[in-house]
Amino acid sequence: MNTASVLTPFQIRVCAIEEGPGSVLRLPPFQSTAVAALARVDHVNGTAELAWMPLRDGLNLGLEETEFQCVRGRLYEIAVQKLGRLLMGKARTTDEAPIIDVALPCLDKRMAANRSAHWVSVDGSAEFGGFAQAIAAGWLTAARGETELPPMEWTLDTEMNGATANAILAPLLESYRGYEQELPHWATDGNYKVDFHVSLDGAAAAGWYQLGSERTYDFFRKLARVSSAAQTAIRRWLPVLWLGDGMMFSHPREAAALLAYASLPAIVARSRRNYTYDPLDAISVKQALVHCGRKIQRQLQIWYPALVAMKHDSAEQLHPRWHSRWAAELSRH
Repeated sequence: MNTASVLTPFQIRVCAIEEGPGSVLRLPPFQSTAVAALARVDHVNGTAELAWMPLRDGLNLGLEETEFQCVRGRLYEIAVQKLGRLLMGKARTTDEAPIIDVALPCLDKRMAANRSAHWVSVDGSAEFGGFAQAIAAGWLTAARGETELPPMEWTLDTEMNGATANAILAPLLESYRGYEQELPHWATDGNYKVDFHVSLDGAAAAGWYQLGSERTYDFFRKLARVSSAAQTAIRRWLPVLWLGDGMMFSHPREAAALLAYASLPAIVARSRRNYTYDPLDAISVKQALVHCGRKIQRQLQIWYPALVAMKHDSAEQLHPRWHSRWAAELSRH
């Protein structure tokens, strides 16, 4: 008797992320089938085929009926493929149906109006390497009650001259506690290859999602800590990503705006109903920039030597003496 092919129940859970009002990612509750589907699984070869799927399963993808059934069937097929690989070489040890997670591509506001076109070739995996993947992984972890995530890692290889290295690397390295080594001397006219490798322990990342219920006493306090930490990290790393090659300085106003933003402290929403990570609406930006003239001056003092070393055309426009003008210019808009 061939026992390799076994009729196996499973449940499917779909993660759908889309951009909501104010460019904030909205994560709908995870949806699971109320009734387990069935797959015929070959445990030896790790293959499986769909044997039966329930007529109603609680999934709601916001599509017309014909499109919905098409995408829904595709999601089950993907789940079955994952199920086969998951159970390869494993004997059935429990009566509980395994839950298979599949992800739909993250939709921005432009894509949302034609979501069926973007979901027709879905492969069931969260977008690799993107913010959507990290968010999806965190929510899946929280939904399962787990406390571990794979480490989140990011690398960047770039080149910069010594003046730019002093402007970027010194503030960045000094901002991280535990970096106690003496900073090297980067000659202003030297060229350097810089290799960044940043990682966040999985347990630390998972902790961001363990905020508890919104009705609990310290929910907003915990959320504010996460928001502040994320904003602070963004401010530290934006100059690395956008200013290292000097191209942003070809647009002095945009460069000054980025330097101003990097100088501002984290902004925490006043309302306990506003969970936006960085509520940079026009009013809060103007209020934050009112007293940032000195901060802009400090940034220009750091960057002006780098621009001179680059022989950048915009160097004189971003001389520290013009800090008041830039503060006034940015606070007007």
